[in-house]
Amino acid sequence: MQSGGCVRVLILTSLLTVTSGTAAQELFPGMEKYLTLQSTPVPALVNHYDAALVAAYWDYPCAPADRAVAGSSDVALNYSKPAETGSAFRITGPEDSCAGRITAVVWADGNEIGDAAVLRTHHACRSATWSELHRTLAEDIFKVRPDRWDPQASVDKLEVRSRPFQETTHLESRDSAAVVACRANAIDTQIRYIRDYQSAAAAQPDKSLQLRFQFLRYLRDWEQALNSPIYPEKPIWWNWP
Repeated sequence: MQSGGCVRVLILTSLLTVTSGTAAQELFPGMEKYLTLQSTPVPALVNHYDAALVAAYWDYPCAPADRAVAGSSDVALNYSKPAETGSAFRITGPEDSCAGRITAVVWADGNEIGDAAVLRTHHACRSATWSELHRTLAEDIFKVRPDRWDPQASVDKLEVRSRPFQETTHLESRDSAAVVACRANAIDTQIRYIRDYQSAAAAQPDKSLQLRFQFLRYLRDWEQALNSPIYPEKPIWWNWP
């Protein structure tokens, strides 16, 4: 992702501790200006920045090790709604005795704060997701007129692409394990969305052509959102599928 005039804060110093709930929570330096942590009713980051919060990455290195929690949430990976200013962005929460760390965040205007390695993985995952969606659109869906597109044929092709990720043999890839997982998730998400479209069209045969054009526009907009540092300000298809 290119900067496009946005501000990126990459600070590699120690984390800043902030009290929230019964355990000490940690925000990466600089985040405290724009975010607060909440523990109830659900663990979340409350966004005080003047752009919507699109992605967050966290790590809760609890003891024992088998109960450690780490994760991420990036709404661009499934093209859903971000957390507007004043809204909460849900995260996986720690137990009361576990100190948590928010390692990186990204806003809709392209501004980002966090650990450089985490942000590199973030952008690599976005790129991998875009490439898998772009392949589907370029090789399959947009090669024919919309009224001639066969959703089941697309599902069949995607399932073939998904099989190597489901096997126990090693995937020959230059990507990291995290990015390989992003590729697999991108394919599975496309399969799920097309099946959801098929179900919606079957339930409303009188609106099937309208739904098709709406769905194809959703896929096109999703591809564009993944390929830009700026998340759409006024997205149209949040409720699809």
